[in-house]
Amino acid sequence: EQTTPVAFAISDTSQSVLGVDFTDRDLDVDDLGGTIVWSPTPDTTLVTQYHVYLAASAIGTSRSEIGGGLFTLVSGTNLVALLPDETLSYYTHVVVFTRSSLLEQTTPVANVLNDTVSYVSNISFTDLDFDPSELGGDITWTDPDDVSEVMDYLIYLSDGLAGAGRSQVL
Repeated sequence: EQTTPVAFAISDTSQSVLGVDFTDRDLDVDDLGGTIVWSPTPDTTLVTQYHVYLAASAIGTSRSEIGGGLFTLVSGTNLVALLPDETLSYYTHVVVFTRSSLLEQTTPVANVLNDTVSYVSNISFTDLDFDPSELGGDITWTDPDDVSEVMDYLIYLSDGLAGAGRSQVL
């Protein structure tokens, strides 16, 4: 038995991202889409990857990885696209985990999901062209309450309320 032990300091490193931001640009109800952005930890020396999930809580329960784990977000990356029409489902948060060469961190950094919804209302059209099978006149509507994410309006003619057989007019 050795009488003089050897000692050294153990350093417990915590390297979480500093913040997560997501603005929903898919304006349909219960659909998400947009860019998830995070600020990396100041010291990324030990960070090899980031894993980004939609989750049912801020701690990452019932999570689903953005992109299905098909690509690796290496250190130095600080954004990932969430493709349009991603179903909100039961998800309440977007979470980002850092990963070292050993494993993924236990506690992520989270941001609450906000499903942006923006629909026009009071759509009106009066046909002023009296020829058969021809239409003419102004289409009017009331803008949504929140137009912060609206870039333009697309107008279609369709065979019914569900949009079957639609054809873009404007």
